Amino acid sequence: MITIVGIGEDGIAGLPPAARSVVETAAVLVGGERHLALVDTTNKIAIPWQKPITATIDVIKQYVDQPVCILASGDPLWYGIGKLILNQGLKPLIMPAPSSFSLACARLGWCLEDIDTLSLCGRPVDLLRSYLAPQARLLVLSSNGDTPQAIASLLQQTGYGASKITVLSHLGGRQETIVTLPSPDPLPPPQPSCH
Repeated sequence: MITIVGIGEDGIAGLPPAARSVVETAAVLVGGERHLALVDTTNKIAIPWQKPITATIDVIKQYVDQPVCILASGDPLWYGIGKLILNQGLKPLIMPAPSSFSLACARLGWCLEDIDTLSLCGRPVDLLRSYLAPQARLLVLSSNGDTPQAIASLLQQTGYGASKITVLSHLGGRQETIVTLPSPDPLPPPQPSCH
């Protein structure tokens, strides 16, 4: 009775018919505020994610005898809610949409198999350090609007200050934007000190 539906910035209009039907016939809709705003919640129980997220999963378990639709960004099994739901012992049907990574690759003309992917949603920017290498191509999911600047600062601190950073937002939606940030000047190399 639980289905996880991947949804994009284009909302219900972008869903294939089977996924749209799941959303429309669900008695209970669960998702982030932005996901719930993309669909009609009239005559449905709408449950936004709470913190900690496991509290919401406990609420979901109360409705397993009714059709429950969990809305997720893109592919729920790639840095998404799907893993957490499965780890809680629930066995949902999963209907993915294109992931943010797939959409970003399409916009940049990159092959997904040739890059490293990482999510900084709810994670420290320092996780990026282990991915840094000359000529590396990285796709990083941003936690919020401050993440690109935090990444730029980390790149500068680690000697990669001349790296090209492209920020993509609202992929697949009417407000989609793609901005390439100017590369900051790299930090000067450390000066040896003599004692």
